[in-house]
Amino acid sequence: MPLRTQTLIRSYSSEVQITPAHTRDITLTIPGVVTRPGAAAGTILHNGDIVSTINERPLFIFSSDTPAYRDLAPGSVGRDVHALQVALENLGYSIWDTEGHYGEATANAIYSLYIDRGYAPPADIDDENRYSTPLPRAEYTLMEGNDYSVMNSCGVKGAQVSGSLCTLHDGNYTLALSADNSDTARELAPGQQVRISGAGETIQGTLGEQTSSAQTTPSTNSAPGQAAAAAQQAPGAAARPSFRINAALPQGITPQAKLRANVIIQQSPDNALTVMESAIVDRNGVRELVLENNERVAISTGVCAQGECEITNPPASLRAGLKVKLREDRNEMGKEPRA
Repeated sequence: MPLRTQTLIRSYSSEVQITPAHTRDITLTIPGVVTRPGAAAGTILHNGDIVSTINERPLFIFSSDTPAYRDLAPGSVGRDVHALQVALENLGYSIWDTEGHYGEATANAIYSLYIDRGYAPPADIDDENRYSTPLPRAEYTLMEGNDYSVMNSCGVKGAQVSGSLCTLHDGNYTLALSADNSDTARELAPGQQVRISGAGETIQGTLGEQTSSAQTTPSTNSAPGQAAAAAQQAPGAAARPSFRINAALPQGITPQAKLRANVIIQQSPDNALTVMESAIVDRNGVRELVLENNERVAISTGVCAQGECEITNPPASLRAGLKVKLREDRNEMGKEPRA
């Protein structure tokens, strides 16, 4: 069996769990009928877009770090007014009111927004009274971020809806790796390199902090949920650590994507001299190779993976292509290693 040069990598592989980092439930303040199709699951909404249309009234979404909580109208003052003004300016509407004060400019911008989107302005305001246009709480929501991904349908035309309408998230995801209880998994540690496959390209990242330890027991017949529930109740059940993965996903990835993470635990230098693990003989704590001429050479080893081991600081007598003998079979104890 010849020695050869290669890069050995000892790694741990597991599926990647993808969950939205931040979610927000859109709740209706007034029940009604969906009169125009709402945003479908998977749709990306932006500042000023319409989430759904209830009783022929639009529900706008605006970028803001302040939540919506009240009706707004000329005379309203506050951080939510300022957030609305910034959102309107980002849509191209001119605001000359004092910052945080809902005045004629803000009212005029809201009037124009409704007309531009094909809806009647609130309170049946006509063009002559456009500078007094209000913004009812039922027709807008403020949400932090710039892009919002729809997780489930925001209304089917003709459906009667009330309360919770749909859930949005900011487009960012949390990645996690759930490990088993193998010896290799116990060597997982923050900072190790991670390569994620299944996204059409290899994504590079690092292993983050351990986030939890779920109690689980092995089961080949139970459904995942049943197995987890049983494990939590079983005394002495083994803990399965979960680690956050620090990596940026490409656009278009959803929680349904089948991704797999490969964590690099140990890696040899490039083009390291390696030998089959079955050729290494342990004599009283000293690791040796037996050459074809039966000469014994003491070695030290580094990374071992896929049945091969790196030879660290190899002596000059060892080189790629040199043939060594394999260990004797267990039922041939006492015999010299075979080639």
